[in-house]
Amino acid sequence: MNTPNHLFLYGTLMRSDVSLGSRGLGAMEALPAGKYLRFVCESQVQGMLYDLGSYPGLKEGDGLVKGEVYEVLSPEAWPILDPYEDFFPEDEEGSLYLRKPVELMDEPGHAWTYIYNHEVDESSLIHDGDWKRYCLEEKF
Repeated sequence: MNTPNHLFLYGTLMRSDVSLGSRGLGAMEALPAGKYLRFVCESQVQGMLYDLGSYPGLKEGDGLVKGEVYEVLSPEAWPILDPYEDFFPEDEEGSLYLRKPVELMDEPGHAWTYIYNHEVDESSLIHDGDWKRYCLEEKF
């Protein structure tokens, strides 16, 4: 697989047309990384999504996780996004998330995403893998 030039987002960095307070969506609007990304489409990846409090965590698994795909227009996005996600390439063990390539269920094929790097409480599973719907229904 070639290095992907897309990013799959499934949590707080996704676009939002509603205000959900400190928990939810739309965090990209506050980051300068947004100017280096272009929305492409909605998509899904294989995995399991967990509620970690004010944000979700994607783990490998047999379910489907819904999210958004962005084209990465410049590598200048990574020094902004990686620290936001607490991913430090020089300290993967100490990182909250790891940036890894995943296969998208549709085009453009592959994308980077952030995989949660710690154990999760199985009771916090978001069964349908949809953080946006989950936040709206929970009214956070």
